[in-house]
Amino acid sequence: MHAWLGLAIALTLHLTGTYEAHACERPRTPLSAKELAAIVADEIATVEVKAVKGGVATVVVTEAHAGGLAKNATIKIADILTIDEAAAGGFCGHASMTPGEKHLVLMWRPLGTARDYRLIDDVFGVARDLDPKPYKDARAKPLPHSAWKTSPSGTRAMIAKDPSAKTVDVVVVVRNGGTQAVDFTRKYFPLAEHTYCSLQITNATTKKPIAAKDAVPAAAGYGYFEKHGNAFTSKLEPGAGVMITLTRITTAQTGWGYKEDLGFKHYPVEKPGAHTIAADCVNFFGPKSSFSTDAMTMTL
Repeated sequence: MHAWLGLAIALTLHLTGTYEAHACERPRTPLSAKELAAIVADEIATVEVKAVKGGVATVVVTEAHAGGLAKNATIKIADILTIDEAAAGGFCGHASMTPGEKHLVLMWRPLGTARDYRLIDDVFGVARDLDPKPYKDARAKPLPHSAWKTSPSGTRAMIAKDPSAKTVDVVVVVRNGGTQAVDFTRKYFPLAEHTYCSLQITNATTKKPIAAKDAVPAAAGYGYFEKHGNAFTSKLEPGAGVMITLTRITTAQTGWGYKEDLGFKHYPVEKPGAHTIAADCVNFFGPKSSFSTDAMTMTL
């Protein structure tokens, strides 16, 4: 099961019928916003489930809403359980389907050596109803986001505004476009292996870049994480993706953390207006690994 990582990790809702199959409730993440889910997805379609076996759902496209799928095409969606498998295995929030159901799904096309399509998220990759209009509207007037960028290692990344946040938050979505599963890690210490993203933010009018500043005194921030920093790793199959949430990028408000996912930095805006924003992220796929995004433009 692919995990969406940031400060929040995947989420879930449970409804019967068109949005079946999640074993428990979990908090919302940025992908709960249809504006973001719509632009992250390669394909948005209504499908009828024909079979679920071996973790793969065979479906027929009854209506294609965005992307390149043809009506009546038969495709396979990876990482789908039957509802009995999900319940028996205790897979909290894992997508499940039942033959005969119809779903509105948001998917990624196969990437790397992957042969099957994938939901963009175990929960919000399946819409709560069959109404495609909110997603079509979101793609017609997209929120700020970059194009996908492929790194030499095969990773494919995008940066986008988090529309669900009340502060200035962005998300970085990255997919494994390689030939084998890789470990995606989040780690604070040692600093040489610290996983974080640095931002390149430039005022679109003045062309002046914003200089990164420490969010907290290095001794205070680093000392805490050296003693208490944690690490976790998840397996990312070819074609699967994760999301890194970067919160309150322009401020270092007391009580809101040390900005560990931003390398203990923040980016104070000197002159409000349109800015270009790109990300360089390091160590998430092992020490000295890196990937980057193209720039998007958003108002700060």
